[in-house]
Amino acid sequence: MVLCACTPDKSKVELVRAPEGSVLGERVMPRGEEADGSEPAQINPKKENNPWAVCSQLLKTNDEKQATFDGTVLVTCKGVCFVDSLQDAQIS
Repeated sequence: MVLCACTPDKSKVELVRAPEGSVLGERVMPRGEEADGSEPAQINPKKENNPWAVCSQLLKTNDEKQATFDGTVLVTCKGVCFVDSLQDAQIS
């Protein structure tokens, strides 16, 4: 999945980047959470009542340009995921 942060008018869009040294396909998790080792569920974004519609509203960047979920920084085993310049922006 690719995540991007954008301004409210969508005039500027930036990719959320994993820290250097992260491995392609590595899970991104809120800091303090751990993957349980199971395969992630497949979500159909077009299906009514899908959890992505709710969860995606909680993805934002903070004032330090770090990606967050409900205020908790998103990380890989190598560190924090980030964008280059967009602060307090919605991630989708």
